[in-house]
Amino acid sequence: MQKSLDLIRFHFPFLQILTDKLSDIRSSNGERKILTPQEEGEIIESLLTDLNGYRNEYCHGENKSHVPDSYLIKNLKSIYDASLRMVKERFKLEPHKIKHLERNNKDGEKLNFKYALSNNSSISEKGLVFFINLFLEVKDSYSFIKKIEGFKNAGTNSLNATTYCFTIQHVRLPNPKITSQEYTKEELLLRMMNYLEKVPDQIFKTLSPADQENCKSNVDVFETPIEGDLIEKSLHKDIEINFQSLL
Repeated sequence: MQKSLDLIRFHFPFLQILTDKLSDIRSSNGERKILTPQEEGEIIESLLTDLNGYRNEYCHGENKSHVPDSYLIKNLKSIYDASLRMVKERFKLEPHKIKHLERNNKDGEKLNFKYALSNNSSISEKGLVFFINLFLEVKDSYSFIKKIEGFKNAGTNSLNATTYCFTIQHVRLPNPKITSQEYTKEELLLRMMNYLEKVPDQIFKTLSPADQENCKSNVDVFETPIEGDLIEKSLHKDIEINFQSLL
């Protein structure tokens, strides 16, 4: 069970922030309250429910406005604050470089804060951007946020800190692996062929003549008129496929 929880926390790094926050709230008399696996699962389930609710609201015109979980805004603010601390520590930024990202001052939450996550009791545009980025991989998160007004500029520590603060808690999706148990022999061979035939011609030319011969297939070498180059689709010598038998 612990291994499964560790994997979930790794793939959803923001979950640890929320579980720690909730544990602190529930703790009393110096005794720390540890959340159960079921409670941690309920946190993720609630976030995914809200994510899907906003997706339906903005992607399907006939849907009513989504009413989020009552703790969503508080949870996003907790993750945001932790993200800002992480950016400051990781990149060794001086306080004035991230002052524009601080939500609070001595009187509480700033009025007219540019990156406010909420608008009264509703999620703001910036809040929705921050929320969506939690469930995007880093490359998709950067691509998405650079299309939003207020995040397009970069080049200085302050501007980069803004991007990092909104993307640093991105999800880490597992990389799918091909195993022989998941495919029939024919399907696996076809998938192997698909990967092997993508070897660029530039790499093929760097191989020794002997290695080039080992890569060549007796049935899958052809010419293409693209820039007059000979494009060789290569398979490993140990993989011999009768194409007719796979039809």
